[in-house]
Amino acid sequence: MKAKWLVITIVLVAILLAIVNNKKQSNNSASSTSEESSGFSPDESLAVLDTKQRPPDPRDVQRYTKVLDQLEGKCDESRKEIAAFAFSVTKSSQSAGFKTDNLDSLKSILSMTDGFERGRGSCYEIAKMFKETDKESKQQAGEDEAEQREEAEAQERQRLREQGGSQN
Repeated sequence: MKAKWLVITIVLVAILLAIVNNKKQSNNSASSTSEESSGFSPDESLAVLDTKQRPPDPRDVQRYTKVLDQLEGKCDESRKEIAAFAFSVTKSSQSAGFKTDNLDSLKSILSMTDGFERGRGSCYEIAKMFKETDKESKQQAGEDEAEQREEAEAQERQRLREQGGSQN
């Protein structure tokens, strides 16, 4: 009987540790914009990340503020979460080979909010969709690159065959 309780206790502790670890990881990823530009509002943080200028120019911040204000009225999430989504989408797009910045990502998310049926909705879902599209684009680019290499190799083999045949 004691062994059974010991096993149950160990399993519960393991589950609790996994939950705490998962929560820490999600908090770390959600706050990555504030860690990189601490002490700034979400608007200022995104401006700093894009312009690499500390403190950010107020005219730059104003552009982010304008879009974030609009998104705040349409998204279920907080301003800070929306900024984190934009940062995440930007990184995903850049890793897929697109030239973009956080302001572009904010504007892209805003353009997708027009589809919200009740006027408000989850901007997280929009950001998630953009990231999935970027992942697919990156995979497709890799496949296209592999096809191009194969085609170039086939052309080179054909050229070598033709050269070998003409020398005989």
